[in-house]
Amino acid sequence: MRKAQKIANYPKFSGQQKDWKQFEKDFVATANSQNYGHVLDLEWMPTQDQEEEFKMDLKYIFQAFTLSWSTGFNYNIVNKHKPTQDGRAVYKEALSYFVGGSYAQIRLSFKRRYQTWSTIS
Repeated sequence: MRKAQKIANYPKFSGQQKDWKQFEKDFVATANSQNYGHVLDLEWMPTQDQEEEFKMDLKYIFQAFTLSWSTGFNYNIVNKHKPTQDGRAVYKEALSYFVGGSYAQIRLSFKRRYQTWSTIS
């Protein structure tokens, strides 16, 4: 069982391309500090025993994005995934929009960033 987390700790995002890199770094760092980093790791998949908890984790990260992104196109990305409340889907679409490139490039980029931030922490 997780300790109570503060969803308000997640950074706010302006929705501007120039701010994406810092926002993403801060958002991922916050998710990692709260043990939700696996939701943003596009290669990580839950085992059968982890499925139910993972569904709750997806919703938590979705809520974090909802609070972080209240205006602009980025809000449209969040709103699009409201029926499923899939935080990973929001993140994946945001990467595609703000970073561009193929899914393979996005995965590689995440692994590099995650490894870099993990060694800094």
